[in-house]
This record gives sequence, C-alpha cells and structure tokens, in this order.
Amino acid sequence: MVLWEPPLDEDELSDDTAAERDGADPLSDFERARASTGAEAAAVTAHLAVDDTQTLQFCTARQGTEIANRQVRQAAADHADGGYVETAAYHAGLGKKTRRAVEAKLRAGDLDAVATTNALELGIDVGAVDATVTMGYPGTKQSFWQQVGRAGRGRSDALSVLVASEDAMDGYILDHPEYLFEGAVEDAVVSLDNEPIYGDHVLAAANERPLTAEDAPFLGGERRLRETVHMWQEAGVLDGTGRLDGRGVVYTGDRRPESRIDLFAGGGSRQFSVVCVDDDVDIDHDPVTAERAYREYHEGALFLHSGRQFEVVDLDDAGRHPTVRVEPRRSDRYTQTLSTKSVSDLRPTEHRSLGGGVDLYFGRGEVTIDYTDYLVRTVSTGEVVTGPLPIETPPQVLETELLWVALPDGHVHSVLNRLDEPLLGPTERSQGDRRVPDEPSLYTYAGGIHAAEHGLIGVSPLELLIDDADVGGLSTVAHPDETIPGPVWFVHDGVDGGIGFTRAIYDHFDSLVRRTRSHLAECQCGRRRGCPLCVMSEHCGNDNDPLDRATADVILGDICAAVERAEDGDADDTEGTSDR
Repeated sequence: MVLWEPPLDEDELSDDTAAERDGADPLSDFERARASTGAEAAAVTAHLAVDDTQTLQFCTARQGTEIANRQVRQAAADHADGGYVETAAYHAGLGKKTRRAVEAKLRAGDLDAVATTNALELGIDVGAVDATVTMGYPGTKQSFWQQVGRAGRGRSDALSVLVASEDAMDGYILDHPEYLFEGAVEDAVVSLDNEPIYGDHVLAAANERPLTAEDAPFLGGERRLRETVHMWQEAGVLDGTGRLDGRGVVYTGDRRPESRIDLFAGGGSRQFSVVCVDDDVDIDHDPVTAERAYREYHEGALFLHSGRQFEVVDLDDAGRHPTVRVEPRRSDRYTQTLSTKSVSDLRPTEHRSLGGGVDLYFGRGEVTIDYTDYLVRTVSTGEVVTGPLPIETPPQVLETELLWVALPDGHVHSVLNRLDEPLLGPTERSQGDRRVPDEPSLYTYAGGIHAAEHGLIGVSPLELLIDDADVGGLSTVAHPDETIPGPVWFVHDGVDGGIGFTRAIYDHFDSLVRRTRSHLAECQCGRRRGCPLCVMSEHCGNDNDPLDRATADVILGDICAAVERAEDGDADDTEGTSDR
C-alpha cells in the first residue's frame, strides 16, 4: 500500500496578498503550483504498465477516465523504458458492446491498463489484475477497499497506490493515514422516505407479479402503498381495473419499469439519447439523465468518449425523445460547467436549539441550480484556456432534504469584534459577482461561514458512508426564511427527494463540527484563504471566493461552544458566543 502525495512547488504558489491583487482564482493557483493529481496517477499507472504489471486506475468521473486514458499513453511514451502500452477507458456511459469488449480484453490480458470509474469496483470479473491506482480518495473506506481488492486475487502479489487529490478528505488521510487502516468502515446511510424512488420500486414490484394488500408490510405500509398504486393507476401504468383487495394490480406500462430507477440517484427517469451527426462515426453512448445532459452536454461542451473527442452541437429537449447531437473534434481540450444555487421553501421537521442564538434545523426544501457558464481546459494540464462562456439550459430544481445552521442576528458584528486578523478585501473576481458582498466586513464574514460550510461537507465522509460529491452547500449572511434571523449555512442532498445524507450529518452534527474546526486549524497551508486540502472545493459554484479560515475558526468556535452548552444542559444566551 502506497500513499502518494503530489509535490507542491512553493515558489509557484502566490501568497494571499498577491492572489488578491492579481484577481487570481485561488484554486487555479494551487492547481498550477501542485503537481496534477491526474498526471501523477497516470505516471504511476504508466510505470506499472510498462513493467508488465496490469493495472486498474480508478477515477471519480466518466470524463476523468477518458482523460486518464490519454494521459497514461502519453506518460508511457515519455517513460525512460517507455513505448506503447495498450489501454482503454471504462465507464457506465459507454455502450454495452464497448464495455463487454473492454472486460474481455482485460480478462485475457490484452490490456496493460484500464482507466475506470467505480463501475469496475465489484460485480464484474476482471481477471487477475496486478495493481490498482486510485486517483484521489473515492470518498468512503468501503469504496476504497473495494478498489484495492481488485488487485492480487488468489495468491498473487499486489500493489495499490492512492494518489492524493486536492481535497479535504485526501489532506486528512495524508496527515492521519491510520484512518484508512484502523477501525470499521463508515455507517451506511439509507433513507426510506424518498417518494420518487419508492414509486418506481412499486412499479418494478408490480412487474414481477400482481400486487395485493398482503404486500403492504414489505412495501412501506398499507396507506403508502394504496396511495401510490392509485397514483400510478391514474397515470395509466398500473392496471386500472385491478384491486389490491382482489386478484391484485399488475404493471401495464413500458416493457422495463426497472430502467426508470437510477442506481446512482443521479437525475430521474428522463433520458437523452446521444447521437453523432456524422453518419460515419458510431459513438456507442448510453443515454444520459436530464441533469447530466444539462450539466455536461450543453451546446459547446467538449468531451472524450471511448478515446475520441466530441463537441455538442445541439441539445434538443423539446420533443418526446430528447437528444444530444454531437460531432467529432480533434483538440487537447475539454469543458467544465459552472453553476449558481439558491434555497427556498424551507419546511423544518426537526429543530435543536443549541443556545446562544445558534439553532440547528433539519427538513425539506427546494434547491434551484442554474448552470450558467463553462470553462474550456486543456486535457494535458487542466489549465483554463477560455471562459467563462455563457450557456442556456433550464434550471434544475431539487425537492430534497437539507439541514441548516441558523446563527443569531448580530453575529456578524460579534465575530468581527473578536477577529484578531484585519478584514479581507474583495478580490477582482468577487467584485464582478453579485452574490458576494463587496463591503469588507460582510465579505470577510461571508468568507468565514463559506469556509465552515465547505469544511463540514469535506469531513463528513470521515464518519458516514457519504461521498462529498453527494451533497451540496450554500452559505449566506442573510436569508428571508422566518427560521433564520441572521447568517446561515445549508447542506443539502444532491438527489431529488433526498436519500438520507444530510439526515445523517444532522444526527452526527456535534462530532462533525468539532472535527471540522480541528481539521481547518491543523492544515499546514498557512493561508488565510485556505487550500484544497482544508476549505477549497472543486464543486464550489463561487470559485472558492470568498474563503477565510480565521473567521471560520471564530464561527466554528461559537458553534462548538453552543454544542457543549447543549450537552451540559445549559441553554443560557451568552453574548459573544453566539455558500455547493
């Protein structure tokens, strides 16, 4: 087992003052100074492949596998003992024919390396692989050990390398490697309250055999089952003449209701076909969900698929058969989509008053995500070459579960009075962002609560079976909801209907907020605006601006003190302790 930390060139890293003066993207600053996780992982994979060690390189995203596939080939060509290696990309977006061909070549030993998503973690026979390279911690120990276990089947030796990414979890693991090797895997997170998922499972059950009232104890209870069956009968997908109290209700819709269920909870049942306008090119691309289509297949998007590059020339969502039309391209570029977010229609179901005017809520609400712009980056380095460029796609609305930490009126003033650091000045980037306060005091506080939000999401996988990409966040110094008298930060499930992630964070909030404060304080970056290993996030819609670790420490200190008072049964309001 090897933990691999990409080197950081301190001379290339701007200090906070220089970054602020130059209007630099702080995350890009670190990407420039720190060796690329992708390049480092590709170099390790190529080294193993060149030396006849068949390797799986695990990546976190479909495009990541396509980029890694190119990077491994280039790294092998640049290797001291280099030459050509046989590689392939593998992910769920590939057509079944392509996936089966990769699996067969892998088992036969005809591939030196495969860059894959978690699609190859389990359930598919890949033969006797010698090594695994994990490009960034996959989010949970369960997933990590599934990937490690792909190598060295039987009695053969095996090597597994974790190449750390620019992420808070990776930073924590590098500082505390015992976390990986000691103790049990995380607590599983399961929610039985997601109505869209429940409704689709009822259809799948009715397709197996007629549903009757006797099935109610196994399908959510009698009232819930009867209401759902009635809904589907009115929609025409369950037999309208069937009765739960009679011979049962059978499925009468499309051939396979199971296809409505997204195992990765990523965007519902509406599917977009991906077709190439060039009749001579067969793209063999599985359909994509609406959410993924709007995020990654907007007009102008560049993406790699099965080793070839394509550009989206049209996204047609008006007809009965939504379609993404693409053309082949030749370039060293891909695109990354940016977004904005808002939270509304809050309906709290649970509430904890922690004292000092600090309140913790859990409930449901509406999260609206607008994909507004995109960046064009190089495949080889990830450097931004163009953008942001505008896109026009409809907003995505999630009716989901979320928690929020409501702070008291006057908390901004209280925190800044106790801050031992000067106020931060808005960056050049933030001055053009209407979502970010431009007054230094509000900008500084916004940076603190934003850092606290990022930090809590970042450390949640340490205790729970949650990938930080499964949840999102939003922080603001003011919100119109009646439950929020002052500043607030939200954490929400990234799945329509909710799936239990934020519920688990709510239940473990006390230990997680303490761990968040400790992790931010321990980060060795020494930068007030932080780094990817503590508070910066690649998922941030605000380009990680503003962020302020010093102000976050005061805010988190107040919340930790409130948690301790609540644990001691002391709810006295004591003055001074009181935007993913």
